[in-house]
Amino acid sequence: MLFPLGILLPLFSEVFLKAKWMLISSITTSLFIETLQFITLRGSAELDDLLHNTIGMMLGYCILNIVLIFLKKKESHKKIVKYLILPTAVSFVALGIIVSYQMKEFGNMPFDPYGKTDMSHVTIKTSLELSNEGKKMPVYDSKGQKVRDVEIISPKEAFQKLKHGDIYPMGPFGAGEEFEGETLVITEYNLEHATDTKGFSQPVYIFRVHLKDNDVVLTAPPISARK
Repeated sequence: MLFPLGILLPLFSEVFLKAKWMLISSITTSLFIETLQFITLRGSAELDDLLHNTIGMMLGYCILNIVLIFLKKKESHKKIVKYLILPTAVSFVALGIIVSYQMKEFGNMPFDPYGKTDMSHVTIKTSLELSNEGKKMPVYDSKGQKVRDVEIISPKEAFQKLKHGDIYPMGPFGAGEEFEGETLVITEYNLEHATDTKGFSQPVYIFRVHLKDNDVVLTAPPISARK
């Protein structure tokens, strides 16, 4: 996100050509953005985002310096080495992630949680009898052909995931205090299939949620059922 800023700041002021000031600026800018998101409840304030934004800004700074060294013929090309460290490290990490993903049998579910959603401000309950036993469900390929059966979590385990905020922060479920003081009643759940990032259809739990004090029924974010 802050990659372009890492390029622009040194162009506007020579102060930011120094790594120390650029690093301080990167951390300060990232902290400001995350604090603003936390206060306004816009997006999610995560430590991971702070790290990613800082690295992104420093990456832009490194790329700019490499270009400037090539443009200034009097500069020693040996200086490029120190600016290549971060881009090289990021490239290796990215390559590792890509290889790891390609080696997986199935893809990632687009709604898998990347962190916990705060559900402490609401009460979640149900009168449904939720089984504590898992079972097997089929996974289908992009042509609708069955690939194989996979073990899935029980309805009770899926309910606990919802209760503890292990869900994708989608719609009103991602808006911090949207349900402040509400009682959310699970009235129904279904096992359905959703497409992952490799085109496979995997089983997911879908919960219907009723707001006790309002005549409103919502659908909770899908919860991946595969163990």
